[in-house]
Parts: sequence; structure tokens; C-alpha cells
Amino acid sequence: METRNSPIDQKSNVSDKPGLAVFDFDGTITNGDTFLDFARFSIGTPLLLLKIIGGSFYTALRILQTRSFSEGKEVLFGAIFAHVEESYFLEKTRRYSLEQLPRLIKPQALKKIDWHKSQGHTLVILTASVDSWIKPWAEKNNFTYVIATELEIIDGRLTGKFKTKNCVGKEKARRIIQAFPNLRDYSVYGYGNSRQDSYFLDLVDYPFMRSF
Repeated sequence: METRNSPIDQKSNVSDKPGLAVFDFDGTITNGDTFLDFARFSIGTPLLLLKIIGGSFYTALRILQTRSFSEGKEVLFGAIFAHVEESYFLEKTRRYSLEQLPRLIKPQALKKIDWHKSQGHTLVILTASVDSWIKPWAEKNNFTYVIATELEIIDGRLTGKFKTKNCVGKEKARRIIQAFPNLRDYSVYGYGNSRQDSYFLDLVDYPFMRSF
């Protein structure tokens, strides 16, 4: 994969195809990860630390025994949010997304998003984060699609498990192809910040790693 390390040459990247701009979220659009930031917002730092460190030796052991980061993330999410009412969770995620999340957004990311909007490009977020705390901000900023990790909900409560695979690495590439089987019909820009993003960046026409 050839990634660009300088701003888009807006004149040279002209195409008759419609534009599609695909952004990773955590660490690309934001400064840092939003999972623990949302957890702190939702239940407070003392309780979060209690759940992670002091609340459950069994949970800590399960995290250590998991075979992948994705499995460990699901275990940790379950330790914090299992059995929470869906309505309460969605109210918390909406407030976080609209009131707290903006402080984490990189100004240079917003500038690039605005450029794509000015070109009439379709905006997509492709993220391992949970869709619930991304969508309100994304909708406010004119993103058409949020492709993310989704939660399992039964009888109006979170089970603590993921409904989909954690949207990271190869799963990101699979999900973008699933959402856009006609991907070649677009002029595709992609933005990421980690090795895990290289899988979907390999699929785009204009990949940007840790740059805009």
C-alpha cells in the first residue's frame, strides 16, 4: 500500500467517478480512543477503575486469557455495560457524542472533512468503536454511513456482547466491501492511523496514513 504523507493535491485527484471518503475514527478523527473516555463519562472514573482493577479478578483473568485484542475488548465492555438498559445507554451515548466527543476531534480532521463535503463526496466512518456513541456526532457532521462495531441487545438490555465482529483490521476491509460492493465505481479516499487500518487502505485510490 502506498500512503500519502502530504495534503491532497486537490487539482491532480480529479475523477469523473463520485467521491467516497472513508475515515477511521479513533486516533484519526479523534485524539485518542473513545471507548474508555465514554466509559468514564458514563459511570465515572472511580467506578470504572473499580470494575477494571478491583471489581472482578475473574474479568481480569478472562481479559488476559483472550486470544486477541478484539476478544479482550468485548470482555471489558461486558464487565462495564452488561445488563444496562438500552434506553439508558442510548441516552448516555447521545449526550457523550454531542457534548463531550467534540473536544477530542482534531481540527485538521474537521478541515479535511469540510473539504470533502465541499466536493460533494459521500462521507463514511469505518471504526472499531461502538456505533451508538459515534452516530449522533457523525449525523451532525453530514456523514452518510457509520460502519462500526454493533452491540447485542436482548429484551431491552445490553448483553455485554457484540452483535458483530469487532470492526478492526481485516474486518474493516470486509465491512467496507459489504457496504459498497461497487467500490470500484467510486473515487475512494481513505484515512487511518494504525497498522490495522492498512487492510482497508489497500482498497482505496488515495490512502492517507497519519496525515490529511
